[in-house]
Amino acid sequence: MALVNFSLGVAANVGDLLDPFSGLFPQTPFWIGLGWAFRGLGFALAAVGLIGLGANVWRMFRPNGDYELRDAEPELGHGLKGLTQTKDKILAIRGHNGVVVVNASVDAQLDRGSHRIKLRKDSYAWPEELKLAAKLARREMNRLALNEHKLGLRSEIDSEFVAADRSVEFQKTRYFFDRTTNSVLNRDVWSRLREQRVARGRDYFISEDNRLIRLEQAGASNQLGGSTLMVDQSRQVHLTMQTSTSAESPDLLAPSGSGSFDLFRYQTLVARQPNLTFQEFCRSEIERELFEETALVANTLELKTFLIGFGRFLYRGGKPEIFAVSALRRSTATARVTTQERLWTGGHEVVPLDDLLSWKPDKLATVSAPLAANIELLRRYLDSPAGAAFQDFLGGRDAVAPTESNGSTAAKCNVAAEPCPSGSI
Repeated sequence: MALVNFSLGVAANVGDLLDPFSGLFPQTPFWIGLGWAFRGLGFALAAVGLIGLGANVWRMFRPNGDYELRDAEPELGHGLKGLTQTKDKILAIRGHNGVVVVNASVDAQLDRGSHRIKLRKDSYAWPEELKLAAKLARREMNRLALNEHKLGLRSEIDSEFVAADRSVEFQKTRYFFDRTTNSVLNRDVWSRLREQRVARGRDYFISEDNRLIRLEQAGASNQLGGSTLMVDQSRQVHLTMQTSTSAESPDLLAPSGSGSFDLFRYQTLVARQPNLTFQEFCRSEIERELFEETALVANTLELKTFLIGFGRFLYRGGKPEIFAVSALRRSTATARVTTQERLWTGGHEVVPLDDLLSWKPDKLATVSAPLAANIELLRRYLDSPAGAAFQDFLGGRDAVAPTESNGSTAAKCNVAAEPCPSGSI
């Protein structure tokens, strides 16, 4: 939009420069029409500017109406009894910005599956009961946010799911739906005139008997995301510091790579690989986020990602998240912040793996909630038999550096290039 406005402004200025010399041009319909076209363009831009100014003035002085969003109880999820319709064990892990609930009955079992994916034909829209809160939330949104196409998760990942051979269900959604549903369900709608709460956000993802409502039944957008911890052969973990402008975990230490899964990325991958599984897609998206936030370039012999658990962000209305660990077969690694990531990524911090695993709850409460949950799940993963696969890969001999020759053993990939086949980066 900025580029279009700039281009139109340049064209209008060209018209202003030519206007004093209009009498020197041939007085043909084309040149006369061109002169009027430039004048019309200038008038249109002035009208757009006036409308924009009026909208900003209205936002400053408009009546706020009767309803407003207010913060709910700070101990959201305290004493949560579990997940509806299952006896799965859950763990509540607290980070600086809230609580993440992870399904302890899933853990690394998720990585061993090969579930197919079903994309629903209908796109997400606000349920009637959420519209008031959503509209109030939209007023508070960052106006520079991009309304990107995302994937909502409509299947709860529990022990029954990982043990069964059934499809996981996705739904088309957009980033704005996440900001106006998941991101405000830890708040309540109040009437100013009555000084009374008219809607409680937690009711849309936590049941009356204090259990987490399954994703098949929850009304929020529930866009799916993932995060990973990258560990090199010297057993150093490369963490990311979020900036103050980041929408998720501002000014907090976060996983090596994290973010939400893109609809267009899924469509690109499934077009090349029709039998793409849920696990393959999750690894691919997690590795994409890792590349974007660390500027790492690697190949399939050097890096492998293991899925280690599934959780829900209580402080974001039960938003679903896949957790992972990525083993890098290099003795050291250097992470940097690219120009594209400067608004969200402030830098990186290296922490020895053993130190990270020894962090106690009071230390976890000082970092982002996704990082706290990822650390706890990694601790459980490495203490289980499933962790041997990670240790074996990380302890293997250094991978051969990728080359451009026909005899190369692996293709070199990065996020700037064509997306890599599933399972590679």
